Amino acid sequence: MKIQETSNRTQTELQIAQAQQKRVDVNANAKGAAQAPKAADSAGPAATVSLSSRGREIQAAMAKTNAAPDVRSDKVADVRRRLESGTYMIDPTRIARGILDSKA
Repeated sequence: MKIQETSNRTQTELQIAQAQQKRVDVNANAKGAAQAPKAADSAGPAATVSLSSRGREIQAAMAKTNAAPDVRSDKVADVRRRLESGTYMIDPTRIARGILDSKA
């Protein structure tokens, strides 16, 4: 009879039953942990987290990127000066090549 009841359940009912069982298991584990001796608390944290050297590098790079201005005023001023003096030459071949390279 138990087998028939299980086979007649829908997939959703099974998922709900599994979730409820997990909740019961988690609660039981939490109660067991709460009843653990207090000596573990005085020894320090149960777990520590530290970033790898690569993680620290990425974090530092992100901080620099976020701190950098969106517009590089030195470049803008240089191009503006060269345009006004007539020394700024536009190379259409180089521009076209850059566009094609970015699409590849």
